[in-house]
Amino acid sequence: MGYYTNKRILITGGLGFIGSNLARSLAVQGANVTLVDSLIPQYGGNTFNIDDIQNKVVV
Repeated sequence: MGYYTNKRILITGGLGFIGSNLARSLAVQGANVTLVDSLIPQYGGNTFNIDDIQNKVVV
């Protein structure tokens, strides 16, 4: 059990490169992760970035 187990975490820009990798790391550690993203194509947000953890996060 880690520090983030059962902690509620909100990540803005969660579908971009940095946000999705942070979400992945926290979800693996047992955090309850919520992602917020504007999905503006020029900024790199894409649901593909979280395909492997979609069942572990809320978008």
